[in-house]
Amino acid sequence: ETTSNAHSHSPIKDVYLGTECGKIAEVNESIIGRRIVHEKNFGTICYVGELPRSNGSWLGVDWDDQSRGRHDGTYDGVRYFQAKCPTSGSFVR
Repeated sequence: ETTSNAHSHSPIKDVYLGTECGKIAEVNESIIGRRIVHEKNFGTICYVGELPRSNGSWLGVDWDDQSRGRHDGTYDGVRYFQAKCPTSGSFVR
């Protein structure tokens, strides 16, 4: 099933199902814990929600390759999720 999300331009693959699912159809807490791959980088969704000074939902991803991320799950001094490494987390749309 192919779905759409206006904020995402790259296909996201659900690693557990092994199928190309296009883009995430509905962003809600039910996708926390799901594995994704984006541009050959694998990660786990650890947070779904808004961030200060920004409209809409963000995904907090803990990437398998710590060089893919930028932080540890903290944004503007507030922890949104605990990444496994100091630089394995990032927020994406």
